[in-house]
Amino acid sequence: LNMFQPFQTTLPYLSGIGGTTKAARYITGAMRDMLSTVEPHLNPDELFNLTKKPGRLTADEWEFLKTMRQLGEIEPFMTRELSGTSAMRTTMTDIGRKFGNAMQRVSVLSSLMFSATEQASRVSTLLASYRMFRDDPKAFAKVQKFAVESGHLTEPPKTIADAAQFVSELTMFNMDRWNRPHMLQGLEGVALQFSQWPIMMTQLAFTMAGV
Repeated sequence: LNMFQPFQTTLPYLSGIGGTTKAARYITGAMRDMLSTVEPHLNPDELFNLTKKPGRLTADEWEFLKTMRQLGEIEPFMTRELSGTSAMRTTMTDIGRKFGNAMQRVSVLSSLMFSATEQASRVSTLLASYRMFRDDPKAFAKVQKFAVESGHLTEPPKTIADAAQFVSELTMFNMDRWNRPHMLQGLEGVALQFSQWPIMMTQLAFTMAGV
């Protein structure tokens, strides 16, 4: 994930649902308001604790984001995987264990900015989608129809929150080790960490052709 992914993947999708101008307005506004939810911290898991509602968000938007956080939708998935991969380098010797632990600490520290970017993108996408579907019943109805017709869901999202969650999971991608061949789930996964992005982007493009 990168800071511009809401524009690269979510914008085209929401454009097909509610129009380009409207989608751009919602995403731009969501990215601006997302900044007010950040809580500065050196621990990636504490960046979006959502403990104090900012004035820019309405009560329903705030409750929605807190629910998404509880459901694990606002998580630094790739950062955690990289940290875990470094930990796997620990060997059976004392020297190997010390080296592995050091690499794990370096990985966690160096991934802080990446983690913040990943979570910020997810928050922005969730908030933009939620606002569009809340404000535009036709857009909500369209995403409900598309979710089933595209084969992604067997039943349409029942609520606006469900629809926004669907869009986030569809356009933010999940590039963790479970979506890679088993032979690439170890150290090799670091070098090929982003190899799935163009594949998923291509798949999304074909999916959006049906919007």
